[in-house]
Amino acid sequence: MKRSHHALTLIAIGGLSIGLVGIGITAYWNFLRYSDRARWVEHTYKVIDISETLLSNLEDAETGQRGYLLTADPEYLEPFNQSQPSIRAALEQLKQLTQDNPAQQTSIKRLKILVQRKLQELQQTIELKKRNQSQAALKIVLQRQGKTWMDQIRQSTAVIEQRERLLLTQRTDLKHLAAAQIALMLCFAAFAAILLVALLALLALLAWSATEHRRALEHTLDEVKQSRKTLTDVLESITDAFISLDQDWNYIYLNRRAGEILRRSPESLIGKNIWKELPEGVGPILFG
Repeated sequence: MKRSHHALTLIAIGGLSIGLVGIGITAYWNFLRYSDRARWVEHTYKVIDISETLLSNLEDAETGQRGYLLTADPEYLEPFNQSQPSIRAALEQLKQLTQDNPAQQTSIKRLKILVQRKLQELQQTIELKKRNQSQAALKIVLQRQGKTWMDQIRQSTAVIEQRERLLLTQRTDLKHLAAAQIALMLCFAAFAAILLVALLALLALLAWSATEHRRALEHTLDEVKQSRKTLTDVLESITDAFISLDQDWNYIYLNRRAGEILRRSPESLIGKNIWKELPEGVGPILFG
C-alpha cells in the first residue's frame, strides 16, 4: 500500500511538474501576445495624437495668416512658419504608421493633397500682403476656398481618427483579454505550485515514515536475533538433551547434547522427521 501511495505521489509530482512547464510556456506566450497588443494600442494612440497635432498646427498656421493679413505685423507669421516642418513631419508619420491599413493610406493621401492646397492658399495670401496687394489677398479669402479645404481637412482627420478609435477599442479589448489570460495562468501556476509543494512534502513524509519503519524493523530483528542467541546459548549450556519439533514431527531445533545422543550433528537433522531419523534405542533416552 505504501509503495502504491509512493508511486502515485511520484506520478502526481511528475504530472504537476510537466503541467507547470506547460503553464509557464503558455504564460510566456500570452505575455508576448500581451506586449504585442499593448504595442498596437500605443501605436493607435500615436496615430490619433499625430492627427490631432496636424490639425492643430494647421489651425495655428491659419491663425498666423489671418493676423498678418489684418495687421501686416511679421510677428504673426511666426506660428505659420513654425508649423510648416511639423505639418510635413506629421503627414509623413501618419503615412508610415498606417502602412498596414489600406483604407487609412487612401485617406492620408487625400489629406496630404488638401493640406498642400491649404498651405498654398495661406502662402499665396501672405505673399500678396507682403507685396501690398491686400485687396487681392482679401479676394482669395472671401472666395472661401481655403475654408472649404480646411473643413475637408477636419473631415478627413475625423475619418482617420474614427477608424483608429475603432481599432483602439478592438485592440484594447484584446490587450485586456491577454492580461486576463496571463492572470489566469498565474493563478493556475500558483495552485499547481502549492499542490506540488504539498506533494513533495507528502513524499518526504512517506520517505521519512519508510525510513523510520525500516529502522524499527531492523531494531526488532536485532532484538529477536539477540533473544534467539541468548535462548540458544542457554539451551546449549544445559546438560540435558533438548529438541523442538513442528506439528509434523520435523526437527526445528536440537541442542548439542541431543545431537550427541542421536550421534548426528544438529544442523543435519533440522527439517527432518524425528521418526525417520531417530536411531533405535535412543527414544527411551530422549523421552524417558
